[in-house]
Amino acid sequence: TVRVMSFGGRAQWANFNLKERQVECEHVPELVSALLKPCLAPNLRMVSLEGNLLAAKGVELFFREVVCSRDTASFTTLNLSNNPRLGLDGMRYIALSLKHPQFGLKTLMLGSCGLEGKHLQRFTKALPEAVSLRLIDLSHNRLDDEAIEPLLEAAGGCERPRLALDVEGNRTSTGVFLRVARAARALELRGASRSMSVSSLADGQEVDFEIQTCEGRGLTQKDMESSSNADTDSDFAWV
Repeated sequence: TVRVMSFGGRAQWANFNLKERQVECEHVPELVSALLKPCLAPNLRMVSLEGNLLAAKGVELFFREVVCSRDTASFTTLNLSNNPRLGLDGMRYIALSLKHPQFGLKTLMLGSCGLEGKHLQRFTKALPEAVSLRLIDLSHNRLDDEAIEPLLEAAGGCERPRLALDVEGNRTSTGVFLRVARAARALELRGASRSMSVSSLADGQEVDFEIQTCEGRGLTQKDMESSSNADTDSDFAWV
């Protein structure tokens, strides 16, 4: 089951850290229902699903119902690192969402997901349409120069980059790695890059989140921090 406690007062930012909780596709409908509660959805800012067992079906549902929902206009950070079951279909759904008018993520983390060049072909083609993105973490995958170079160009290249790429720990040459670093430096000099860590959450009013895994173990998260009201978004439609 999923249980979310309501909260009062000023709008809060809601941050959910479900790292290494054995979340699988079968748990995603409950997770979606919890995150779309009227008391939480407008203030949802960060979800970490790092180190879980999400595959294509769960990714498709989560992106369609949560990431690309008009009700989650403040949702900016998603960590899907270390989900090795994403596969081609999972990345295809992520690529579709990049084109969606409601897509508003600024940080997307896909490190240690076993990604190869074939997984990024559609993602790279769709990337120019994801104008909100500021950071993509693709570290510690199996990406070579053939995959990274077009991705860097889709992100604006070295001279006019619009987002930062983290490609550390891949199969890139020194030259390509330095070009990616040069682009990140250009962003920094323009003051366009921001620190978007999902690991440091300020103290604040708590939200109690519980999801029951197939082993029957209850999972509880209490991660909230104060911030301002969220902006409204336009009509919702899925690609």
